[in-house]
Amino acid sequence: DDSPALNAPQYAVSVRVHDEDSFATTGGIRATVTNVLPVITSASVLPTTQVESSDAVPANVTVSATFTDPAIELDGDYTTTISWGDGTADTVLPSNLPDGATVSAAHHYRDNDLCSPSRSGASVCNISVTTCEASALPLLPFQPQGLAPLIGLCSAPFPLTVTINNVPPTVGSEAPVLNQ
Repeated sequence: DDSPALNAPQYAVSVRVHDEDSFATTGGIRATVTNVLPVITSASVLPTTQVESSDAVPANVTVSATFTDPAIELDGDYTTTISWGDGTADTVLPSNLPDGATVSAAHHYRDNDLCSPSRSGASVCNISVTTCEASALPLLPFQPQGLAPLIGLCSAPFPLTVTINNVPPTVGSEAPVLNQ
């Protein structure tokens, strides 16, 4: 099983207590140390409504997200992935920022037909933001002796939406030229 709790390292903890009469007792337990998922504490998309646009005149939306992790000093670097909901490539933002840092990225929606269309001519694009620890690596096909397996820990996806309005086609105003 690849669950973090089952593959977490265990450590022996022992205690020896003495009193003033030199009597002593010893006890111990095995402690399991598990990692905690990073959490996206807030995320936003601005503007929440945009028109489809051309490459010549792009109309971008910007997603910003703030994450936290109680063990940020131990876990190291992070990546935040933004899935834009229109079939284009995800944006992956590496981060070695301090706890609570905000990451952001802009995206250009070229065509409203790439998202979920509605009868109004607008489409809703479902955006998803996820933050993962840099140790979120696949398990190796073999595990070197003495090393605990690395199991990737990612936040729950943070859902956002943006509405992309259709731009109706236009008819040019120039009269056709006829060669006679």
